Amino acid sequence: MELNRLLATPILWTPNMESSQWESEVQKMVERSRATNDMLAGKISFDDFCEVLNDSYIDVDACLDDWERGISYL
Repeated sequence: MELNRLLATPILWTPNMESSQWESEVQKMVERSRATNDMLAGKISFDDFCEVLNDSYIDVDACLDDWERGISYL
């Protein structure tokens, strides 16, 4: 898959981040983007998509609980 065909997803960056941390965050962003694309194309299930998010970004269940309480991560 060409990188320009991936969907944009958030990446975490902090001012004093070391290059190894940055590279790790970029890899996680690419994984999330590929999983989003695959889910929208019907290649993976929603549960598999949530598992990718759990592994590479955020606890999906905790995020949903926060969202229902009006807490936004944006």
